[in-house]
Amino acid sequence: MPIDPFGAEPRAAARAPYDGASLQRLFNPRSIAIVGVSSRETSFGARFAANLHAFTGDLFLINPKRDTLYGRRCYPSLGALPVAPDCVIIATDLSTVEPIFEECVAAGAGGAVVIASGFAETGDAAAAAIQSRLAARAAETGVRLNGPNTIGFVHYETRCAATFLSDLAFERCWDQPREARRIGFISQSGALGFSHSQAAQRGIYFSAILTCGNAADVNVADCIAYLTADPDTAVIGCLLEGMAEPRQLEAAIAGAAAAGKPVILYKMAKGREGARAAASHTGNLAGPDDAYRSMVERAGGVFVDAYEDLLEVTAFFAKAGTPRVTGGMPAGAGARGEAAPGAGVAATEPTGAGPAGTGPAGAGPAGTGPAGAGPAGTVVIATSGGAAIMAADAAEAAGVPLPQPNAAVAATLAERIPAFGSARNPCDVTAQVINDMESLEVCIRAVLSQPDYHSVIVPHVLAYEASLPRIRLMDALAADAGKPIIVPWLTAWREGPGALQVEEARHLPFFSSMNLAFRALRLWTDWHARRAMPRGAARLSDPAAAQTAARLMTPGATLTEKTAKEVLAAYGVPVVAEEAAATAAEAAAIAARLGRPLAIKIDSPDIPHKTEVGGIALDVAPGDVAAQVQAMLARVAAAAPGARIDGVLLQPMVPKGVEIVVGATVDPAFGPLVVVGLGGVLVELLRDSVAAPAPVSAVEAEMMLRRLRGAAIFAGVRDLPAVDVAALAQVVARVSECAADHAGRIAELDVNPLICRGGEIVAVDALIVTRGAVPAAAEALA
Repeated sequence: MPIDPFGAEPRAAARAPYDGASLQRLFNPRSIAIVGVSSRETSFGARFAANLHAFTGDLFLINPKRDTLYGRRCYPSLGALPVAPDCVIIATDLSTVEPIFEECVAAGAGGAVVIASGFAETGDAAAAAIQSRLAARAAETGVRLNGPNTIGFVHYETRCAATFLSDLAFERCWDQPREARRIGFISQSGALGFSHSQAAQRGIYFSAILTCGNAADVNVADCIAYLTADPDTAVIGCLLEGMAEPRQLEAAIAGAAAAGKPVILYKMAKGREGARAAASHTGNLAGPDDAYRSMVERAGGVFVDAYEDLLEVTAFFAKAGTPRVTGGMPAGAGARGEAAPGAGVAATEPTGAGPAGTGPAGAGPAGTGPAGAGPAGTVVIATSGGAAIMAADAAEAAGVPLPQPNAAVAATLAERIPAFGSARNPCDVTAQVINDMESLEVCIRAVLSQPDYHSVIVPHVLAYEASLPRIRLMDALAADAGKPIIVPWLTAWREGPGALQVEEARHLPFFSSMNLAFRALRLWTDWHARRAMPRGAARLSDPAAAQTAARLMTPGATLTEKTAKEVLAAYGVPVVAEEAAATAAEAAAIAARLGRPLAIKIDSPDIPHKTEVGGIALDVAPGDVAAQVQAMLARVAAAAPGARIDGVLLQPMVPKGVEIVVGATVDPAFGPLVVVGLGGVLVELLRDSVAAPAPVSAVEAEMMLRRLRGAAIFAGVRDLPAVDVAALAQVVARVSECAADHAGRIAELDVNPLICRGGEIVAVDALIVTRGAVPAAAEALA
């Protein structure tokens, strides 16, 4: 194998997530064996046995010293069982896990749950080696391994509570009808995962709760793949710390999205301290949080910013189905007719039905309705003027349109709403309408009938028994229309009368805040809009660019600005014109020929940051060039006496524009990442940047740019011109292709700034640092 002069070890491709069928015996077993059950009722094995008392499959207890325990026969070993167990729970300490796992293999088990802790999460080399051997054996044999250091899982249809946690009232969930249990939940943290199971007490029901622990074998991506194949699961919630191979997660989420199942994900370990805590807790590598967001969203998942939002947003997706919109231009759609974030899509199924895209033939995207129709959005029916104002504020903050009622709907509302109310959107129907069930039904039916309303929001201001009939009516109306009626719970009595009834209603999503209701609504319409967008994109740069650029790179070096720009130019990145001069006299001659103001930059492979040594002079008149060059050469020589100086670069001054920085690095977990941000001093002061695994398409690059906090600058601010964001996105995509092609060569790539004026985008400075150096052995072989 040839030695790589850049010192880059080849990065092995991550394995694909396990398919759902291969995890069926582990997570939906027909038979379970518990190894480690004893007569001590507080032991882990005994607690597993207690939780599995209602399991609909076969339960076997393994204890060579007892004939019976807890009214069940005991077997001396896994080999003595009458059938090969689908799932084996290993409820013993670390020292016995390896030989018991080998018994699982010999017995033909489908999988094993290892609860023991003290493995790789401790940092102990010997314990980590045991975990590695277990993972290797699982890979060799196909006996899937959940854990170690896991709390277990629950599969509600078979009443399989395979966990040692007690007093969680699993019966509350599994006693509900199958169609009510639509959420599959995954967590690396066992305790936080099972804390979500307690939401059954407030009317949120699950198909499964899966926890991963150290994920030596089965990880979060595998669990997503399993739930994607699970017919009882419609929506997947995920609580993530981090993954050693995050691209597995991307593949799993993309598979779920293709099956019409949204993955709603919250990632903890966002900062440096959180990342360290994750490493010590699960042995996993917590990657850059923003790269996770970009990856999850482009794969078709939904990324939420707060742990507290995760369950409510997941429950909303489980109830809301597909936006039913039959006319109107999607909100946020671009001039090219592309679906954009915030867009609505056509109805293809009723609320609560199966995967999107399976509806009647001929159902097309929103925007195919009558010419001149307004944007798809929601309508607010409020009993309180204050609640209506809150809704308007929240809608604006989330970017959710509030279209006005059409003529027919407005006339119906005006007939029912008193003069002191408001028939506009948001509608203040007043307490008079709310207390008149007939008028309320007429108003809600009217707004549900408007084609470009995909939902209705009815804030619940006061909790009292009299609201229960109204809740039942709204649920029925929402079911008939196939559109969700969203209930922000504004009363401070969180568990007051009506709260449980709203949560249990199949078509009434519950939210604990107005702002979260509208954020979730935006996430919902965005998700369905992205599903309607074409997948994949052709490469923008010439395939030969990689070879051209490779010839320009030297291992273990900082390329000169001139060479770095040549690399970028090979990828079609527009770069500023420049000429090199070795002396002040040469520079003066070039300036006289160009006859325009110039930028002068020191040309040195040893000075990556020119400003720090006085190596940049801007807007220099042609007649002043010679003096400026002489002064710069002297200044730089004094500031960096050991640096090699080849002379200076002369560049025409580029007109003022919006400054953007585009960079790339290689992350240990993700591989190459591309980063965009506002350039100049803004990138350092505001740290306003967005990262994504490279390469990205132009569409993905545009989404990154739109996510910048300062994205409003692209519309033009004061003396700065507007920016053609689509043209800028093409440049970002080309830089990302360079980063991906040379992940083994480039340690750091920095284009700062790109100056943007309309569709004129030009890189005026660039830095590329290459990896490694030629090893002595390689030099000897050369």
